[in-house]
Amino acid sequence: MVDHAVNSGEVRAAAHEAIEHVVHSLSPLQRVVFLLCDTFDFPAKDVATLLRTTEGAVKAALHRARTSLASDGDGIRSRAHLVQSSDLDETVRRYIAAFDARDADAIAALLHEDAVAVVVGSAIEVGRDMIRANSLAEWASEPEPQRACAGVLDGREVLFVFAAQESGREALHTIIELDIAGDVVMEQRNYYFSPDLLEYAAGALGIPAANHGYQYAFSG
Repeated sequence: MVDHAVNSGEVRAAAHEAIEHVVHSLSPLQRVVFLLCDTFDFPAKDVATLLRTTEGAVKAALHRARTSLASDGDGIRSRAHLVQSSDLDETVRRYIAAFDARDADAIAALLHEDAVAVVVGSAIEVGRDMIRANSLAEWASEPEPQRACAGVLDGREVLFVFAAQESGREALHTIIELDIAGDVVMEQRNYYFSPDLLEYAAGALGIPAANHGYQYAFSG
């Protein structure tokens, strides 16, 4: 009886650890697709209906989820690393090209009409028009040159944005995370006001981090 209790406790602990790992490693869309398809055995077609997206988008998200989890193996392969452009999803490639060209209209064209943009710790915008008129417009007016590179941070696909410092050396300016369904961006999260995360990621990449401080405009 004692052994059974110990084993049950071990199972619960292992399950809790596995859930934490999935939550930490995957984007919200990837988590839902992975749990429904690989845990509850829902067909991709049914998941697409539930999420109001295409079967192809579900399969793409599932593939990315499986790849992210597999890359962790016995632990995270690398806390942060860049990804070759040849390995990128076409929508991500187009997003990066628009970003590097500082083309807010081209980025807006990649967003779903009901897309959500989260500037973590600062603001939430709902809808492509609102995003274009606010955060994208503000970003387009920023004076310093920036470039985006696809990468992986603790098993999650992200975009690392670099900008030159006064010293001329590049620093990690921000991190952007995209949720893509098919060929459109459903959600983008910008970690510009997350200095702890930027320091952590920059340290893993071996470069300095820009520090924009914290901002909590929507709390309250």
